[in-house]
Amino acid sequence: MSHDTRRGVTATPTAWHVVRNRQRAAQRRHLLLGRLANEASTDPLARDPADSTIATDVATEALRRLSPVDQEAVRLICWEGLSLTEAASVMRCSEVALKVRLHRARRRLAAHLNGPEQIGQGQRVEAIR
Repeated sequence: MSHDTRRGVTATPTAWHVVRNRQRAAQRRHLLLGRLANEASTDPLARDPADSTIATDVATEALRRLSPVDQEAVRLICWEGLSLTEAASVMRCSEVALKVRLHRARRRLAAHLNGPEQIGQGQRVEAIR
């Protein structure tokens, strides 16, 4: 256990990494929202806010349809911005296993977003990166 004398908190190094990762993710989200707000206010042809709400709802529903393990892989890499090494550590698997899991999760997510009729007809599905 490590001890942070500034806060008087005792935690494992892994717990500190999780806390720092969450803080960085919150900061990235805050900065992204600021950039998006700036772009929307300066772009005369900005889209209707309802369009982005609908897109967010569709993406959220597609993510919800994935298994909990697939959801966690996508969220850790795509949303939280963790590296493969960090995400594999959190998920307690090897990097290779996570790469395979993430590839399959992205294909399933794309299938949910594009509709099942596109999978299996030889059409390339664009994955979320």
